[in-house]
Amino acid sequence: MNLIKLRFLRNGKPQGREYTYISRSKVDVGDVVIVRQPDREGAEVPKGIITMVNVPEAEVESFKDKLKEIIGKFEPKCDECENFIACGEGDHICMAGNKKVPVMGYEPAKDYLWCNGTKFKEKGN
Repeated sequence: MNLIKLRFLRNGKPQGREYTYISRSKVDVGDVVIVRQPDREGAEVPKGIITMVNVPEAEVESFKDKLKEIIGKFEPKCDECENFIACGEGDHICMAGNKKVPVMGYEPAKDYLWCNGTKFKEKGN
């Protein structure tokens, strides 16, 4: 069993205390993960940031039967972000980045995913 600790992200920032989860995929400290499906349709997907991997099973012995499993790593894409705005024939700018152009001529450019998902905001939320 691969035990991890995470803190939930709210407005892109870690909030609250650490929670222990099970992860079936390889994750590293600092990875952003999808914790579970949203509570309602159209709601933002709950995400967390990994704060510890390889948590000793002894730490969770008293509540290991209640542990939940994360869905997996969050893989952000610029074109799914609210900050991604069309500005010309195939060009797009990132409103979260000063003069960042993640897509030029319909192709990913050097600024694609420049923020590594830290500025990602789901469209419509």
